[in-house]
Amino acid sequence: MARSLRIGTFQNAFGVAMPWLATESVRARIGRWGARFGRMTGWRLARSASLFVLLASLAGSLFMLGGIPHIVDGAAQLFHAKILLAGKLWAEAPEPARLFEFTHMIQEGGRWYSQYPPGHLALLAIGLLVGAPWLVNPLLAAGLPLVCYPLGRELFGETVGRWTAACVALSPFVWLLASSFMSHTPMVFCFALFLLGYVRMVRQGGWVEGVVAGVALGCGAAIRTMTAFAVALPVLAHAVISLVRGMSIDRRRFAICC
Repeated sequence: MARSLRIGTFQNAFGVAMPWLATESVRARIGRWGARFGRMTGWRLARSASLFVLLASLAGSLFMLGGIPHIVDGAAQLFHAKILLAGKLWAEAPEPARLFEFTHMIQEGGRWYSQYPPGHLALLAIGLLVGAPWLVNPLLAAGLPLVCYPLGRELFGETVGRWTAACVALSPFVWLLASSFMSHTPMVFCFALFLLGYVRMVRQGGWVEGVVAGVALGCGAAIRTMTAFAVALPVLAHAVISLVRGMSIDRRRFAICC
């Protein structure tokens, strides 16, 4: 009931704000904000976008969702994270088992555990350790503009990098997923970091960038295994073609490939 009232309050506030947003003074102010956006340096914009995503995600996580999972996937992952925090990979299956059946939780051979890979579970366990599991996804979402800005800049120049960070910050999809306990946000962060490391490795030839790319992809595989495999295939194809032809990275080929 309380959550429904909060959602209704947001809807009413949005309805009241719409006529105000249409006034000439507000449009002029938005225009000034746009001009200020154009004068900001790239990294300052990325940091501002990061802070905005963090605040929006925390507002959704705490105010709208109450800091608890509302989807069965998130509930199962948080439960298994508590098992990891206790220093175990699984819990003892309760008896009678049929009274404790829970979607996405497995009871087998006296063991009780979830069906999910360990990566996101470990992140939630760290959040539980500091008493704030609801903080994990907002923090990772806040890191997205800081990774997507240099990625866009490396591939297509400063303007695209700036707009990439801005679009990430203004995406309601980013806010909503970061407000939940789902594993999509850490997977997206790992994949963006993997792409950035890969592009810089091929362009600059540094081994540090290659390590960053490999670690990020490995972490992504530990979070969402099949997703990491699928998104890495185009990059793998580009890497193989580049090695065979002995060519440096080309941003148009890379964009088409991905």
